[in-house]
Amino acid sequence: MKEKENGKLNSNRRMTISCKGWLIPVLVFAFALALAVALGMGTSDVAASTADPAGEAADPGAEVQQAQSLDEFIDRTAPDLAEGMDDPDAYALKRVLVDVPLDDLCGAESAVEYNGQTVLTFASEEDTKAGFAKLREDLGEEHVLLDEVMLLDDDSQSQPEDDPAITAPEGLAEDPAEESPPRFHGWGTEYMGLSYQLARYEAGAADEPEPDGESGLTDEPEVDPSAGDDPVTVAVLDSGICREHEIFDGVTISDSSRNFVAGEDQKVDPADISDDFKTDGHGTGVCGIIAESLPPNRTELMVLKIADSAGRTTAIQLQQALSYALEHGAEVINLSMSGGYSNPARTAMAEEVLKEAAARGVIVCGSSGNNRENMDRAGLYQFPAESPYVVCVGAIDNTGRMYRDENYGSRMDFTAPGAKVRVASAAGQSEYHDGNGTSFACPYIAACAAYLKLDRRDHSLCSARILMQNLAAAFQGKERPVHSITLGYGTPAFAEDTALGPVKTGEAPRLQLPQQTYTYNGRVRRPVPAVTFGGLALSAFDIRYLTDGKNIGTHRVRVTVRGCFVDPPQAEASYKIVPGKVRIKKVKTRRTGRKSGRARITWTKGQTYYQIQLSRKASFSAKKTWTTKKRSKLVKGLKRGKTYYVRVRTMKKAGGGKYWSAWSKTRKIKIK
Repeated sequence: MKEKENGKLNSNRRMTISCKGWLIPVLVFAFALALAVALGMGTSDVAASTADPAGEAADPGAEVQQAQSLDEFIDRTAPDLAEGMDDPDAYALKRVLVDVPLDDLCGAESAVEYNGQTVLTFASEEDTKAGFAKLREDLGEEHVLLDEVMLLDDDSQSQPEDDPAITAPEGLAEDPAEESPPRFHGWGTEYMGLSYQLARYEAGAADEPEPDGESGLTDEPEVDPSAGDDPVTVAVLDSGICREHEIFDGVTISDSSRNFVAGEDQKVDPADISDDFKTDGHGTGVCGIIAESLPPNRTELMVLKIADSAGRTTAIQLQQALSYALEHGAEVINLSMSGGYSNPARTAMAEEVLKEAAARGVIVCGSSGNNRENMDRAGLYQFPAESPYVVCVGAIDNTGRMYRDENYGSRMDFTAPGAKVRVASAAGQSEYHDGNGTSFACPYIAACAAYLKLDRRDHSLCSARILMQNLAAAFQGKERPVHSITLGYGTPAFAEDTALGPVKTGEAPRLQLPQQTYTYNGRVRRPVPAVTFGGLALSAFDIRYLTDGKNIGTHRVRVTVRGCFVDPPQAEASYKIVPGKVRIKKVKTRRTGRKSGRARITWTKGQTYYQIQLSRKASFSAKKTWTTKKRSKLVKGLKRGKTYYVRVRTMKKAGGGKYWSAWSKTRKIKIK
């Protein structure tokens, strides 16, 4: 009995010992796990507390932050233009703008998105360079813009001692401080005959002068009734405006005017469009020329402040302001600024906005700059002036010669007064100063463009450019416009008897299709051509496809240039749709003699006819050719041990022509 009990006791003891054998490791593991979890939670809490006092973990590179409004977007992406940014390195701002969705931030430490555009900010210039390169590779250069510093085209506000004094041309106002102040402070308004147009609008444009048929201007009514009485909206992207200045009396400052520049606290006040550029202001002078040259009751100035007190802006700010101007109805845009780029591809994304402006019929005027450089040889792309979607403006002095510091070149369109032009100053309500440079020539051309828009709202960049060429030729007493690299086509000027209207031109645009040949796939093919007119790229044109663009054959596309033309310029281009390739399915060889053989070649179904080529050379420089409607071919007389090459293509007749597919992949034949 005791033995049984002892046995039972021994058994329980063994069980207890056995349980302890696996229980102890389990308990140890559980304790270790609990300790690890506790430590992990503690570490996480500490990290979260350190990263963000509000309790939200800060990981700026983890995801794109959404701005809830345009104001918030501009405020959060305003650049830090610190001291020393007058001549910075290309990647100094450490910012990139993209206009397509992002899957990869490419190393950026933060990103802010609004309305399809995202500003990426990087930690270093090296990161910016690498990120910019990768973004362009992944997304395409037209969707990526590197933020770089740009400067207003400011020049000296007084003449150097060794320069002869520049005065207004004889008969024009020189000194606005006379007892009887002149009507126009800047001599350019009268020099270009803008005063004649102003007088006509003030008089209601009742008189219609006889046209000069030799000038290329027509006998259409001086003011198109369809233009209505709406004011023309001229956007000025500059350093702001001193709106209290007397020169703006009666001029409407658009409610859409806004500020894009952050203050010292890095906050943007959208309503602050005051001009604090240096002492006299830059934007005030530019705006004043436009205001003085146009009828106040027919002019609306959209002032977009994009430059700080040092005259600095950035590529992203310019991009934002251009897009803003288009969306808020600008019809003419003045850009008295420039930047030199060694690689024009860097501006591709900004060019897309300017291209869109041209497509909408907006006339953008840009100053060529004041560096005394030949833009064709300097190795720099002067943006935006050299863009094909911008009217490039240089400056002249009172003798009609090139202004001494003007950048010049083959892309120069026009010149306008830009030497010792009396312009409004931001220093006081009735203060003026002498403005020199292409900055102050540009708004004269913008004012000229505004008159063309007032006359006929359907003027495009193209028709306006041609009409201004005609005005410049007439002003010089020439029958046809003549171009030079220093003066462009000269200065467009209105005469007392100038009659405007649709533009006459016998020139046809040139079309370039992305492809001349397409492969039939059952879908409609409608390629969009690149259009040049007068040697410049266009985006304002209408396309009409004259054929279905679907079936095999030749198809035609017609382009009509938009704008105010007597006979709208047109041109046509052709492209082909050819059959798709066939494929060799099988090559079956057979010996027919001791030294000869034959091969049966079979291919996939194609069109009505097939062509087979056989050659001993892979280049098919010497070959035999057969045409058949069948889908196989028996080739006899092949020599054993020799290598042959065979290929096949298909053909269809359409519209009296033959349309061949590309050749199939080459197959080798060898009789063993």
